Amino acid sequence: MIAPRIEEQYVGGIRVLTLKTAINGVVQVVGSFRSNPDFGAGHDLVQDVMVSLLDQGTRHRDRFEMASLLERRGSERKYSSDNLRISFQARMLTDELPTVLSIVAEEMRAPAFDETEFDKTRARIRAGLQRSMESTSSRASAALTRLMVPEDHPVFVPAYADDIRALESLTPSQIATYYAEHVGANDLVLVAVGDIDHSTFVAAVETHLGDWATHNVANPTFASTSRPTAQEAIETVPGKANLDVVWGHVLPLRRTDPDFLPLFLGVYGLGGNFSARLMARVRDEQGLTYGTYARLGGVSTQHDMFWKVGITLSPEHYARGLTAVMHEIETFIQDGLTSEEVAEKVETVVGSFQVGLATTSGLAHAIHQVAARSFPLSFLDTYPDEVAALTASSVNRAVATHLASADLCRVSAGVVPTA
Repeated sequence: MIAPRIEEQYVGGIRVLTLKTAINGVVQVVGSFRSNPDFGAGHDLVQDVMVSLLDQGTRHRDRFEMASLLERRGSERKYSSDNLRISFQARMLTDELPTVLSIVAEEMRAPAFDETEFDKTRARIRAGLQRSMESTSSRASAALTRLMVPEDHPVFVPAYADDIRALESLTPSQIATYYAEHVGANDLVLVAVGDIDHSTFVAAVETHLGDWATHNVANPTFASTSRPTAQEAIETVPGKANLDVVWGHVLPLRRTDPDFLPLFLGVYGLGGNFSARLMARVRDEQGLTYGTYARLGGVSTQHDMFWKVGITLSPEHYARGLTAVMHEIETFIQDGLTSEEVAEKVETVVGSFQVGLATTSGLAHAIHQVAARSFPLSFLDTYPDEVAALTASSVNRAVATHLASADLCRVSAGVVPTA
């Protein structure tokens, strides 16, 4: 059992959770806080740039000094933009915990947003966007979101060319303004796992983050997304030998919905791993693809998610491959999974979850995810039983209720055959 071993305490509004494990001398820290970006206003890009600058120096020390401080302590840290939240993680020796936490706190609370570092960061992000423009997989997946959801939805991905133009117009002062308005200790969750003393960690949090103010941007609410009429689009990517094709439609479901878990398992049975139907039948039996998959995307407790199916094809297999995938989708929705398939996928999902909890990092991330979603900590112990309780009947009912092949949008990316 995991949940009974977790110690929990609030430091002001900061939720602090620790779990002592058998590992000696090492601690993994994972945390996040709400930033509440406005996706319709292009804040996703602004937040990405801002977060990329957090480890590029503070108002007190430049990035080289900060990096040296961490390197001398054998520590590392990372920041990431995570939808409506900003996340961070750090790994360190137990004795270095207070010092490393002070470094992370300084970077989050007093970033420099130096113009030179801003230009370098913008160049790196621009290069990443340009690589995505040349990727058939990225182009197809991004375009699919634009067919499924409005531009203010958290899973919407703008055209990469639009993001590059927006990136060029950004300034350090705009980044600093966004930081001032959207960064603070809102719903701050901190998890430490490993060779950790709870009281020591709480004291360090109180010292370095206890007086961190919150911002005033209200938590956004997202209405249920209506499913648009099925559409098709082509993203031409010249010079590519292969194509990527994706299908999808929005789902008026959130992670808290009782149908989420049976639907998740059903979709996993369709295309979640190498033994799933799509790989076994379209790739292994028919030899039509290098890879194919099905998954739920945009899973959240705050907004709707979507269903996505994808395949990578050579031009000569394009028409046959699309037909084969649609046949598997329609058969899956109509007939569902067999009891044997459900039992096999239950074993795989439970096993993967338990393997993920076998490392300090995996445990820390799992506890953090549960806490950030406001799930009870007991979820860590009950989840395997919830999965094991799924039956072919419950899975197939959820599949038939929520998935509709007639509503699927489709995007093909690459050089699409004309005949």
